[in-house]
Amino acid sequence: MKNMPLGTLIHNIELQPGQGGKMVRSAGASAQLANKEEKYAVLKNAFW
Repeated sequence: MKNMPLGTLIHNIELQPGQGGKMVRSAGASAQLANKEEKYAVLKNAFW
């Protein structure tokens, strides 16, 4: 995610690397990349 621009819509998010997608997996669901810090990213629900 460190190379993705803020505002990008994403889906099928892993909570831990290599763990497999756990969040935002249903049809039509997405999250928006709101902020990036050193080690973490902040996501928010994107209701479209």
